[in-house]
Amino acid sequence: MFDGDSLTLPELSQAFAASGRKFDLIGFDCCLMASLETAAALAPYGGYMAASEEYEPGGGWDYGAFLAYLGANPECTPVDLGKVICDSYYAKCLNTKSGAMATLSLI
Repeated sequence: MFDGDSLTLPELSQAFAASGRKFDLIGFDCCLMASLETAAALAPYGGYMAASEEYEPGGGWDYGAFLAYLGANPECTPVDLGKVICDSYYAKCLNTKSGAMATLSLI
C-alpha cells in the first residue's frame, strides 16, 4: 500500500522477488535509476537493465518505436531490444532538442 513515501531499493527488490520470475530486461523510464545500487538490487531478477544516469527529458522513452520493433521482431534478444530502446530514446530527444541532457544505458 502507498504510504506517501518513495519506493526504496529494498521494497523494489522485494516486489521483484515476490513475482517469482526472472525478467530478460528491466527498464526504468524515470530519472537517476542507472546506479550501481539499483543494478545490484535487481541483478537477481533481470538479465539487463535500461536506465538513465541523469534526469530524463519530460517526454520519456519512444514507446512507439521500440514496441513496433518488438512487435516486428518478437524473438529479438534482450540486448537488441535494449539497444532499440536506447537509440530510439536518444533520437526522440534530438528531435525535441533535449539531446544534450539525454542519457540512457543498457547494463
